[in-house]
Amino acid sequence: MYDGYETLKVVRKGRIVTVSFNRPQVKNATNPRMHQELVRVFPQIGRDPEAHVVVLTGEGDAFSAGGDLLALQGSLDDQVRWMASMMEAREILFGVLDLDRPVIAKVNGHAIGLARRSP
Repeated sequence: MYDGYETLKVVRKGRIVTVSFNRPQVKNATNPRMHQELVRVFPQIGRDPEAHVVVLTGEGDAFSAGGDLLALQGSLDDQVRWMASMMEAREILFGVLDLDRPVIAKVNGHAIGLARRSP
């Protein structure tokens, strides 16, 4: 049921769906492909009547290194791509918030992200 993902490993065992960031060679840094897959995965889980709990984790020795800096550089240089990336980030967040099942983070190793600085 959870096929077609390259940067995520999605497995349901019984009622538990485990979503793993699956780019361990770069400490599970988020790239555009992972963004697109994260937009898709949470609504898909929401349509699975057998899925009752979601565990979010990372493959390898890191949860996530945050954004892939090489991929981000291309977005920073292109305003349209940057805005599309920010809209996807919003869709990911709302995908998790709109999911009617608990999402548990199994943080294994480093968990790093981007933050907007306050003025």
